[in-house]
Amino acid sequence: PLGVLLVIELGLRLFWDNPYLLYADPHPGFRLHEPGLLAYARVDGDLYPGNHRIRFWIAPSRALFGTAQVSPAGVLALGGSTTECGLLPEGRRWPDLLARPAHNFGVSGNFSLDSYHNLRYLLEAGRPAFDTVLLMHGVNDLGRFLARGLEEYQQWAPRPISNVLVDADAVDQRLLWPLRVRDSALLSFIRYQSNNLKGRSFYRSLQLQRATQEPLPVLDAQGFAALRQRLERELLPARRQVYQDLAQLSRAAGLRLLLLTQPHAYAPGYRPADPDLRLFPVYRGQRLSPVQATAAMALINGQTRRLAADLGLELVDVERCFPGGEGGRWFYDSVHYTPAGAERFAACVARWY
Repeated sequence: PLGVLLVIELGLRLFWDNPYLLYADPHPGFRLHEPGLLAYARVDGDLYPGNHRIRFWIAPSRALFGTAQVSPAGVLALGGSTTECGLLPEGRRWPDLLARPAHNFGVSGNFSLDSYHNLRYLLEAGRPAFDTVLLMHGVNDLGRFLARGLEEYQQWAPRPISNVLVDADAVDQRLLWPLRVRDSALLSFIRYQSNNLKGRSFYRSLQLQRATQEPLPVLDAQGFAALRQRLERELLPARRQVYQDLAQLSRAAGLRLLLLTQPHAYAPGYRPADPDLRLFPVYRGQRLSPVQATAAMALINGQTRRLAADLGLELVDVERCFPGGEGGRWFYDSVHYTPAGAERFAACVARWY
C-alpha cells in the first residue's frame, strides 16, 4: 500500500498542476491569473438570493471567462475584484452582460498600477484581440495607499496574487510538523477535488473579516483631516501619473480607453444587506467611519472624473447609477455586487458605449 501511494504521489507531481502552488512566486511584469485554473465556490449564508455553485475558470489567455463568446476584437475589462466578480455565477458577472462580449481581466487585489503593467503585457503578448478597454480602480487604489503609502506607486515590483484557494481550503493546515496539505500532491488532489464537488464557501471568511474589523477604533476627526491632506498631497498626484501613462499606452496602441467610477456601500443612511458584511478602509490600525469612507471615495471618484476630462478620455460614471438608499439590493458587502448589482452595473455601462 505504501508503494502504491508513493507511485500516485509521484504521478500527480509529474502530471498534475497543483492549484495550491500556482501563485507561489510573483509574475515578472504583470499580475494576472494563471491559465487553466478551474475551481468552484458556492453562495450560502444569504450573501445574496439564490443557491449558486460558481465556476471559476481561467482561460489560456489568462482572462476569467464566462459563458459568452468573445468577438475577434472584443472589450478588455481591467480592474480588481469588483471587475473579476468571482463570487457571481458565470454569465452573470458584469463584463459577461455587456452588449459587446468582454475579456474579464479583473484580478482581486489589483490597483491602477497593476492594470498599467497588465495592459502593457497583454499588448506585447498580442492576445487577446481587443479594441476597447474598460478601467475601474477606486477602493483598491485607496486601500493600497493606506496600507503602503507612496511606495506602491513610485516603484512597481512584481507581487504574488492572493491564492484564495489556499485560504478557502485551509491547505496550510499542519498534519505532522512541518508537513502541510499542499506539500503533498496526493493530499492536495483529494482536498481540491472534494471541495470542488461541493463548492467552497467564502461566507465564513467574510464574517471573520467583519468580526476582526469591528473592534478597531474609528479614526477621529483630526486624524481624518490629516489623512485627507495626505490623500490630496500624495495619492492623487501619484494616481494621476499612472492614468497619464495608461492614456499614453492606450493611444499608442490605437485603443479606446473608458474610465469607470466605482460605486460603493459606504454612504451614511445606506441600508446594508442582512447581515452587514461591509468592511471599511483601515489606516494605521483605525477604521474609517461611513462618513469618512464616503469622503475618501468621493476624492477618488472625483479625480477619475477630472482625469477623463483632462486626458481626453471617455467616462462611465457608474457611481451615479447606484442610489445610496438601496444598497442591500446591489452589494453583499462594501463594494462587491449581487447579481442584481452586476445587472445594474452593465446597464449603466451600456448607456455610454
